[in-house]
Amino acid sequence: MDRAVIQGVFPGGVLLAAKGDEDFSVICAGSTGGGDASRFVTAETVYDLASLTKILSTTILVMLFLEKERFTLETPLADLWPEPVPEEKKGVTVAQMLSHATGLPAWRPYHQILNRVPPDERRAEMARLILAELLEARPCRQAIYSDLNFILLGLIIEKTAGRRQNFLFQKYIAAPLSLTATGYRPTDGESSLEIDNTAPTETLPHRGGLICGQVHDDNAAALAGVAGHAGLFGTAVEVWKIFNSLRSAYRNEPGLKLVAPATVRRFWRRSNLAPDSTWALGFDTPSRTGSSAGRHFSPASVGHLGYTGVSLWYDPEKDLTVILLTNRVHPTASNQAIRTFRPYIHDLVVETLFLDQQPLP
Repeated sequence: MDRAVIQGVFPGGVLLAAKGDEDFSVICAGSTGGGDASRFVTAETVYDLASLTKILSTTILVMLFLEKERFTLETPLADLWPEPVPEEKKGVTVAQMLSHATGLPAWRPYHQILNRVPPDERRAEMARLILAELLEARPCRQAIYSDLNFILLGLIIEKTAGRRQNFLFQKYIAAPLSLTATGYRPTDGESSLEIDNTAPTETLPHRGGLICGQVHDDNAAALAGVAGHAGLFGTAVEVWKIFNSLRSAYRNEPGLKLVAPATVRRFWRRSNLAPDSTWALGFDTPSRTGSSAGRHFSPASVGHLGYTGVSLWYDPEKDLTVILLTNRVHPTASNQAIRTFRPYIHDLVVETLFLDQQPLP
C-alpha cells in the first residue's frame, strides 16, 4: 500500500482483509490529498464509494423488497413503472436489470440535460430519458454493464416505497447496523455525515473545482447526490459491517442479518441471463482471466468495483473478504494505475494469509 502511494497509484487508501466474521486487519497508507486540507489516511477516512452503491444500497434494498413481496425478480418493467414504457422495454425484468442483461447502454451524460431542469423534476426526467434510450442489444442477448440499469432500479425502489433512496438506506441498512459514517450526502438537504474526514476526488472545472464531500459521478450529482448507481460515502470498517451482514446470512451464521440466507444465496449465483456473462444479481463474479480479484479467488467469489478506486471481493471458499478504498481519481481520473494494482493486492492478501495453509497455483 505504501509503495502504491509512492508510485502514484493513489494519494492514499485503506485495505481491509477479513477472514471469517471478526478476524480482520486494516492497513492505511498515504494521505487524502487536497492540498492544504490533506490529512493522513486513517481507518476513519471516508471515501466516495461510487458503484459499490449498487451492491451496498440498491441491491440490498431490492433483496428486502423481494422479501416484502413488493415485486419479484421476474416482475416486468411495465408493472413496475407507473408511466408508459416503450414496447421493447415492457418485458424487462428486475433480474435483467440486476444482471446488466437489459441491453441498455453503459452510460449517457444525462446530467447535461438534468442540470437545465428544475431540481424537483429531475428524477422523473431521468426515468423518461432512460426509458426513451435505444437499446444496444435485445434483452438477454448481451451483458452490458450499465449505470442506467441501477439508476432505474433506484427510481423503481423509490416509487415502490414512496421515499427517496437516502431515507431507505438509512432506515433499512444504516440504522439496523448502527452506521455513523456511511450513507448518502444529499446536496438539497441536511446530512448527518461529517465531511471533514472525507477524501477528495477529482478536480472538475464544470463543477467548480475540487470535489470533496459531494458525489463524484455527474449523473448522481444531478439527482442531488442520491441515486441507485452512485452516491454512497463510507469507511472501510462500515463497508465491512454492511457486507458482513450478507456474508453471515449466506453462511447462516449468528449475527444481524438484513436479509434471509436463501435470498443472498440466490443473488450470489451467476444469473446466466446473457451469453458469457459474469454477472450474478447485482454482484459480479471473477472472469476467467484478468479479473481484478487476482489469480487466487475462487470462481464462486462475488464482488464489485467502483470508478473512484474502490472495490470489494469475497471468496466463500476461503471465507475471505477484501475491501479496498482509495481516491485514485484525485486529482485526475486519467490515472489508470489501479487496474494493475487491484489484482496484485488481492494476490498478495491471499498469499500472505493462506500460503502456509494450502498450496496455491
